Order: sequence, then C-alpha cells, then structure tokens
Amino acid sequence: MKLFSQPKVANRRIELDFLRGLAILLVLGLHFNTPTSGLYFLDKAILTVKSFGGTGVNLFFALSGFLVGGLLLKELKATGDINAPRFLVRRAIKIWPPLYFLLIVHLFSGHHPISTFLWQNLFHVQNYFGSSINQTWSLAVEEHFYIFLAFFISYQAKNPPKKIIFNLLIVIVISVSLRLVAVNYGYLDATFRQTQYRMDSLLFGVILSVVHIYYKESFDRLASNRLLLNISFAVLVLTIFFTVNNPYLDRSIGYLVQAIGFTLLIVQVVTSKSILKKSIIYRFIAWIGIYSYGIYLWHSVSVGPSKKIQQILFNQGYNDLVILIIVMLFQLSLSLFLGYVTSTIIEWPSLRLRDRFYPSTKKSNNKETVIAAE
Repeated sequence: MKLFSQPKVANRRIELDFLRGLAILLVLGLHFNTPTSGLYFLDKAILTVKSFGGTGVNLFFALSGFLVGGLLLKELKATGDINAPRFLVRRAIKIWPPLYFLLIVHLFSGHHPISTFLWQNLFHVQNYFGSSINQTWSLAVEEHFYIFLAFFISYQAKNPPKKIIFNLLIVIVISVSLRLVAVNYGYLDATFRQTQYRMDSLLFGVILSVVHIYYKESFDRLASNRLLLNISFAVLVLTIFFTVNNPYLDRSIGYLVQAIGFTLLIVQVVTSKSILKKSIIYRFIAWIGIYSYGIYLWHSVSVGPSKKIQQILFNQGYNDLVILIIVMLFQLSLSLFLGYVTSTIIEWPSLRLRDRFYPSTKKSNNKETVIAAE
C-alpha cells in the first residue's frame, strides 16, 4: 500500500543518509552488548571503537541543526517569514507517533515500572528527570531545540543573515559557558543530557545552513578547501581519541570540537565526489540511515536477548570469537529489522497523513531542498 511506503522527498541526498547511518552505527556500537573475543588486540580495538560511540549523538545533533535549520531558513528566504506553529505541528507528527508507539509497547510489556518512563516522555522532560528507556533523552533535546529555533528564527526574520549568524554565536557562547561552569562543579550527567548544555552541536549546524542558503559562494569555497576539511577531520578524530575517556575533558573541550568538527564533516561528505559513494558498504550505511530514527528507538530491545544467547553459546562451549560475532550480528539484525518495520507501519504513514493535512510551504519546497529533513 502507498500509505506504508517511504514518502518521496525531492532531491534526497545519499550523503546525508550515509551520515545518519554512520551516526546510528556509532550509537549501536556504544549500547550493544559486546562480549570479549579472547583476542587481546581485537578486544582493545573494539573497546576503542565502542568508546567513540557517544559521538554519534553529537553527529545527529549537527545534522539536525543543518537539516531542520534549512527547512526554516528556506521558508524565511522564500516568504519573508516563518509559520512557527505549523512547523512545530509538522515536527510533532514526524517525531511523536514512533515515540508513543514505543511507549505503548513498554507500557503493556511491563518491562519497566510506568513511573520510570511514561510521564517523563509524554511531557518530553526525560533528559531532566530521567527515563528507564534511556535512549529517548536525546529526543527531548531535539524537541526543545525545535521550539527554540522556530521562535528564534521567527524573531530574527527581519534581520540580515549575518546578524542571524552573530546571534546564533551568542547563544552558542552562552551554552558552552554554562556547560563549562557545570563541568567545573562536577555536574557531568547534566552536561550530557540537558538541553541548555548541548545547544552548540545543534546551532553550529544551523549556522552552516545559513551559509549554505544565503552565502552559497562561501559554502562552495569552504567545500573546495579539501585540505582544511581533512585537517579538521583529523583534529576531530584525535580530540575524540584523547578526550572521550575523560568525562571532564570530553564534556568541555570535546563537545565543542565535536560540534565544529561534525559540522565541517557534513560539508566534507555532502560535497565529496569520492567513488566510495558507489560502493556497497556506503550504500548499505546510507540505507541504514533512512531508518535511523526507528533503529534508534528500538535498538535497546536487542540487548537483553543477546545476553541470553551469549550465555547459551558459552554453556555449549563455543569459542569466544564465535560468540562475539553471533551476538553482534543478532543485535544488529534485530535492530535493523525493528527499525525497518516500525518505520514502515508507523513513521511513513504518519508522514503521509501529515503531508495531506499539513503540507509543507509550497514556496519553500523548491530544488534547493537538499535536505531530507521534513
């Protein structure tokens, strides 16, 4: 049925889906049950890769800033104003149905006490009050960001683009300053989850979107400077490597470097002419990116059964490496399956109904819609 097929998006970019896929794979690597292989160097390598997993959320944030900011800015450029309530309704119809379906399943499964997740997620404050469905904290950050950005851009509608960038930088400075103070006082979990401390990753993405839409020549010059982009990527990787296991450095210097580095990575990947884009691996990661929201919501379901499988295989005398491979493949396969199914039966129909009753602004729906964020 057409209702259950993926809505077609004009000018959908495989590069952006690849980045989404890369981000969700980083998150999966962090959250998955990872048995030891029995091989020292392999276990060290896995531990290193696993430690990078938390950066996947920062990549998601940078992407969200670029994509969602682009939706608002294109509307502003085309019409001279934005309809903030309409934008927020469209975002809610995209985000809420898959989330509430997850909550309903958990509600009836009895896996978590209702008081530990339901009201927190219904009111979108799980990043402040905690939730036994751990991964949903970042959705609260995203939703708070949508509300902030919609009214921020609406308020800035009469300002020139340079003034918008300047004001975004002021908000970034405030957010980073608050985070540094909180880190200094040891509020590490708060700086990880709470919206006011995570705005830099999102807003650098918005700044990139301003440049892309209003200063295309500057964007193209940046994209053509591959040396700068390669250096920024190297700095990003090295910074993550040296800060990720130190929460004080990670949440102060690390988050800021990641915010800038992932924003520049978007430029690097989106404008790349590499033949790797034709490879099976690249396209598979991009395919994963299409279903990244559903995968993100449901991947934790695979962890519990994987531990039971691990124990069964161990009791039957299987080699540690074989156990690792089977357990990881099981978790990945189940996560992709659940993400695909829930996207098909919940997310896509919701988007089709949304586009029927709340279609996007026609004037802003033009060929410049590089960004499949709607």
